[in-house]
Amino acid sequence: MTLSISDVAAASGLRPSALRYYEEAGLITPAGRRGGRRIRPHVLSRRALAALAQEVGFTVPEIAALLGGHANNKERWREMAERKLGEIDLQMERLQAMKRLLRAAAACECSGVDACEVIEAAAERRRSAGGR
Repeated sequence: MTLSISDVAAASGLRPSALRYYEEAGLITPAGRRGGRRIRPHVLSRRALAALAQEVGFTVPEIAALLGGHANNKERWREMAERKLGEIDLQMERLQAMKRLLRAAAACECSGVDACEVIEAAAERRRSAGGR
């Protein structure tokens, strides 16, 4: 079975330029070609794996490492997954803090943002922490 880049693009929901980018980045292996058509349709399953990895937060270089030479390395996968879980935990903590601040600010009886004690206290904590 052979597929044109348009066939692969339509089946994967990506533009041909994105598919070429993913090939260059190592996310999908450029298939051999016969008459400009891809000989192996495995690119669709690889693209599905790359899409799933993107959905859980992996970057393009991380996905390339995951699907590249390390694809069958269980320890490499486990290490990458654990690292990503740590990143997600930190993001969730930041998001929860943002949510608490926004709820408190929305419930504040102040006349506006520049007069909000909740916002001012948060800004002061940020200044005291070195502007993080």
